[in-house]
Amino acid sequence: MADIEPLRTCSCDRNEDDHQAPESQLTSVHQAVVEGNIELLEVLIRDGADISTTISSRDFTALHLAVQGGNEAATRLLIHAGANVSAPSYDGVTPLHNAAAGDPVAVAELLVKSGAEINARNIDHETPLHVVALFGNYQIAKLLIDVGSDISATECYGNTALHIAAGREHLEIVHSLLEAGADVNAINNNGDPVLHHAGRDDPTCVDLLLSHGADVYMKGEGGDTFLHRAAESSAELVRVALGADANVEATNDEGKTPLHSAAAYGEKQSIRLLLDAGANVNATTKIGETALHLIAGDSSIDESDEKARLLIDAGADINARTVSGQSALDLAKDSNATVIQVLCER
Repeated sequence: MADIEPLRTCSCDRNEDDHQAPESQLTSVHQAVVEGNIELLEVLIRDGADISTTISSRDFTALHLAVQGGNEAATRLLIHAGANVSAPSYDGVTPLHNAAAGDPVAVAELLVKSGAEINARNIDHETPLHVVALFGNYQIAKLLIDVGSDISATECYGNTALHIAAGREHLEIVHSLLEAGADVNAINNNGDPVLHHAGRDDPTCVDLLLSHGADVYMKGEGGDTFLHRAAESSAELVRVALGADANVEATNDEGKTPLHSAAAYGEKQSIRLLLDAGANVNATTKIGETALHLIAGDSSIDESDEKARLLIDAGADINARTVSGQSALDLAKDSNATVIQVLCER
């Protein structure tokens, strides 16, 4: 079974552990933050230590480290001492980006209340809302949404926060974004709408998006509809898509229908569901391949013999030929001995 294609996300704020920088690179302020020594940090600040100095290859300030470590006391102390709450690292990561990748909502609240730029962009054009959509802290996501973060902002691949949250199936965040007015049919740079990234095996997120107006007919990368993607993933998702009146005869850029997708990558039950919904068992691609051709020509397909029987029982033409003149048996002779036996039974 093939999963729906994983969502591509940008890379620069994956919470790399700058706490592990060599001690020789740490200033006394950074060292106090890393060790969680608040008393020492207070003394250093009182004595005029420079809290804006950066360390590591990413140019993190002491505030970046305090936030990344979830240290509310150190974060509060540095802010009160005048730390730049929106200081960018070399790759544009601000302390609020770090907070969005972490856990304590109190740290994020401190930054927001102190004027942190809520829509700051890192080098990959991610805002803190994109980051929290990836890591999944609902409280921080709700905070950022409530204070007016741009829910339509796109990062380097054109993904909105909704694309990312749906792709990770962070349901509470998805719901909050939708309730705040996020575009449920937004498309990314590949042309994929949110719905195409929402499904794995659990249809809950798909149901949520559909209930908020996701268009089941929209095509994405390669001309696939959601039903094409669902057919490659799981029968449960196929069932949901069909329940939303998805088009079983929709074709992608190669002329493949969802039945072709299910035959090549999906489950037997997906094939049954599509056939029961009226899918044309002899539909052909632009090069004349039926679903049976795809199964016959690929020995790596799971349960290829049983899938072939299922298609043949549904009326698949075993003598159909591709544009180049090949039958299913011709293809099977080259690569799929198990299907040869099925074809020769007929």
